[in-house]
Amino acid sequence: YLVACGEYDESMHQRLLDEQSFINGMNEALKNREFLFYLQPKYELAGGKIIGAEALVRWLHPQKGFIGPNRFIPIFEQNGFILNLDKYIWEEVCKLLRSWMDEGRQIQPISVNISRVDLYDNDLVGFFARLVKKYDVPPRLLELELTESAYIDNPEKIVEITQRLQEMGFIILID
Repeated sequence: YLVACGEYDESMHQRLLDEQSFINGMNEALKNREFLFYLQPKYELAGGKIIGAEALVRWLHPQKGFIGPNRFIPIFEQNGFILNLDKYIWEEVCKLLRSWMDEGRQIQPISVNISRVDLYDNDLVGFFARLVKKYDVPPRLLELELTESAYIDNPEKIVEITQRLQEMGFIILID
C-alpha cells in the first residue's frame, strides 16, 4: 500500500494468458490423456545400479508441444486441480507396475509426488488403499514422496496421514 504505482510489461500479460489457457484446457487434457509421466531412474552410487525411479509428469499439449511441470503445476496447486492430476498419475504408475509384474520383470519401486494440496483430501489414505488393491500392487512398490513444504501448514495432520500410509506398507520419502 506504500507504492503508488506499478510496472506492467508484455511478459506479465503473456504469463496471464498462458495460465488461463492451462486452466481452460486442464479437464480436457486429462480426459484426452495428454498428461504423461516419465521415469527418472534412481541410482545407488555405491553399487552403480538402478534401485527405483521417480515418476515425473509432462503435458503433451496438441498445439504447444511438451510443457514442463514448472509451468502448470503451480497453477494446478492454486486452483486445486493438482489432486485430479496426481490421482491420474498415481493410477498410471500402478498400471505400469502391474503390467511389469504380469510380464515377470524384476520390479523396482517407483516414487510419486504428493503435493501439499493432496494431503488435505480426506480420502487420500483410502484412495491409495483402493488403488493398490485394484491393481494388486504391493504398497512398497509405490513410494510416496512429500515435499518439505507439505509439513509447514499442519504438521500434526501430515504425521498422522503418513503414519497410516506407512502402516499399510507404503514407503514415505521427503523430497
